[in-house]
Amino acid sequence: MEDLMVIVRGRVQKPGWAKDDNARLRSEVNGIELLSEVMGKRAVSLTIMVEIQDLQPESWTALAAIFQQHEGKKLVNFVVFDPQSRTHSDLRCTAYRVDITKELLKELDTLHHFHTAVKTQ
Repeated sequence: MEDLMVIVRGRVQKPGWAKDDNARLRSEVNGIELLSEVMGKRAVSLTIMVEIQDLQPESWTALAAIFQQHEGKKLVNFVVFDPQSRTHSDLRCTAYRVDITKELLKELDTLHHFHTAVKTQ
């Protein structure tokens, strides 16, 4: 069986009449959509996260090959994290733009040092 990912849109809030901070929250679900169905129209950018010690030339070569296979119009950003100093750098990739698809994300999952996040509208 295949794993399915969904986007849930809604609101969680404290009731207007509640004066106590411990009041029970109310939730309202406005919609549930399969991620695979909305990826193309709602995806804005792809963020690749990597720890600085995992930056190896062969990893970058593999990543570039995947990006070339999935050329598109969506932005690619990188977050490079240094766990020793607990700092990170946010970098925008100007060399590639991608088409964010289920196939792209599956291929990126094979690169174990890189972690991905998709920003949606």
